[in-house]
Amino acid sequence: MFMIPGNVQNVQIISNVSRPRDTIGPFVDDRRSLGVLIGKITLFDSGKSRHLTTHLENEMLAGWSNKEAMGLRWTTGNAALALGKRDPAAIGLLAIQLVAGGPYIESIDESNIAYRIA
Repeated sequence: MFMIPGNVQNVQIISNVSRPRDTIGPFVDDRRSLGVLIGKITLFDSGKSRHLTTHLENEMLAGWSNKEAMGLRWTTGNAALALGKRDPAAIGLLAIQLVAGGPYIESIDESNIAYRIA
């Protein structure tokens, strides 16, 4: 859940990403870069609640992978989400159902690796 100021009409859902092929193993031929699997999104704003479904309806939405079964969709790490028209004086509460995420590969800090040249 996230508090959203009234003047915000668009947000980005940012997460780590990984490819199932890299994290599960090469026997899994899924090369999509996946962030988090999103279910229902609800915006509580100005005394009302709205279910946001743009991520399930728009196939070409930036930062989203293909849709999954039962109203779920993966992000690709930086997913755009339009909140629609809002009261600029209102503070909203955005509830995002995270169904799955990861595993993610840890990044390697190569500056701490000692190299030995033989």
